[in-house]
Amino acid sequence: MELQKISDLFWKVSPNLFFFSTILGVVTGLCYAAVIPFIMYVVASGLIDFDTLHSTGESIFNSPTADIAQFFIIACALIVILKYFSSLLSIHITHKASLKHRMFLFRRIQGMSYYELEKMGQSKLLNLLRIDVPTVTGAASSYPVIWVNSVTVFGILSYLVFLNEKVFVYVLVATVLSILLYRIPLYFGTQYLKKARDMSDNVQEGIRGLIFGAKELKLNRKRSDEFLEGLLYKAEVGTRKATFKGNGFMMLADSVGELITYMVMAMVIFHLPYVFVLTQLELVGIVVALVYLSGPIGNIMGAVGAIKAGGVSLTKIQEFYTKTKSSDIEKTESIVKDWSEYRVQGLGYKYSQDDSDFALKPTTLTFKRNQITYIVGGNGSGKSTLSKCLTLHYTPTSGDVLFDDDPLKESQLESARQQISAIYSDYHLFDRLLGIQSPEIQEQIDEYFRYLELDGKVKIVDGKFSTTSLSDGQKKRLALLVLLLEDRDICLFDEWAADQDPRFKEIFYKKILPNLKAKNKVIIVITHDDRFFELADQIVVMEDGKLKEVINNSPEQV
Repeated sequence: MELQKISDLFWKVSPNLFFFSTILGVVTGLCYAAVIPFIMYVVASGLIDFDTLHSTGESIFNSPTADIAQFFIIACALIVILKYFSSLLSIHITHKASLKHRMFLFRRIQGMSYYELEKMGQSKLLNLLRIDVPTVTGAASSYPVIWVNSVTVFGILSYLVFLNEKVFVYVLVATVLSILLYRIPLYFGTQYLKKARDMSDNVQEGIRGLIFGAKELKLNRKRSDEFLEGLLYKAEVGTRKATFKGNGFMMLADSVGELITYMVMAMVIFHLPYVFVLTQLELVGIVVALVYLSGPIGNIMGAVGAIKAGGVSLTKIQEFYTKTKSSDIEKTESIVKDWSEYRVQGLGYKYSQDDSDFALKPTTLTFKRNQITYIVGGNGSGKSTLSKCLTLHYTPTSGDVLFDDDPLKESQLESARQQISAIYSDYHLFDRLLGIQSPEIQEQIDEYFRYLELDGKVKIVDGKFSTTSLSDGQKKRLALLVLLLEDRDICLFDEWAADQDPRFKEIFYKKILPNLKAKNKVIIVITHDDRFFELADQIVVMEDGKLKEVINNSPEQV
């Protein structure tokens, strides 16, 4: 559901319901426009004799005009009810459309490659969903406001034609002039709002650094002050100034329109009666129409401002469309069954086309079932890049990933991912079991809690962990619990034991990994714990982005 224009948000979700809502709004606008002619008809018809009026103490429903008063009140009540249901229907469509578009964006984000997510960054995605989507939704909901009030304006202008054609021409010219003058500050306001929206990504990134970099900032006051004052404060001030100027121009546009309305009214009252020789009744009708006209015109101008702001956010959303592709989740061709080896052949990965940037050089490796492989090397050796290619988070820029001798095709990517579980050093622990919770595995969950020494500390309540406020090591054990329950054929651990105490490190390397191996799984471990190297079947040594050597410890391979 890509949006080419703001109105697509409605037309692509509920076109029939939206059309009905629009028609209902138009009828409401026409009814509102009919109120003034009705009032002027009562005044001009002679039903009220102003020359003989005297106080009688009669109620509104017990007077010479009681019948027409009752009709007027009932008509106004019906108009209000009509407007209520028209507005309620518009809100319903707005919420439905917003939900559908957000879910479309969620699926689009879900379908992004991991590299695309890394490149785009968390801050831009959060602002897209937190700022841009609501702004576009608000802009789309302004269209019914424009249509309803435009019909009301049309009805009032038609009444002015009936009263005095020359005054109508004057008011029409003044209205057009008001719209033209309104667009000048509106243009400048839109430009500043664009600037503010661009800078809000910097603010979001700064807030993220403030939270996730708290440990580092606490230990260095100079760095903390420079970050707070030089980066975050500067971004906040820049965004505030741009937003203030943008909103200032938007308010100026509204003020210009309002000023012109008063000037037109002044000309009508103090000048036009002498130019066009207006009767008192005509003058009263024209003034009432102008007063009534100011409200709908103001609503239209406010809605136009919201649509302009929505256009700024729509541009951001469309940029997101162009930088991402549709989800590949629907491509579900299965990989070969009962495979015994997971291989990479000539696999390489480039982050950019610049040869001076880091890249993973062509690498050929074989990972067998019932085998534990350690990947070792210093910082910048290529361990992380290789591991993300192995877990299919990165799509290799050269070479192949194979199951036995069958190269992995793009259409098999989703199926292959369902064979893999991984716990990276920057893992995210969800507060519940997703996709694996069922009554049948509750006994297995209890067993794993004891196995990981978490019983008494955490339990499952209504499908959620009773707490995630645990030590870093215990949180990683919860992540391991999820991996064990998933029971995938390929398990990758990125420095999993780094946060564990010495005793549980022993348990991990000497008990947990061998138990997984006994279940005929492919086990890949990124580690620096050289005390346990002898427990690996093979050790892959990486250096400067390339494979340095493969050390085989397995007896049958020596």
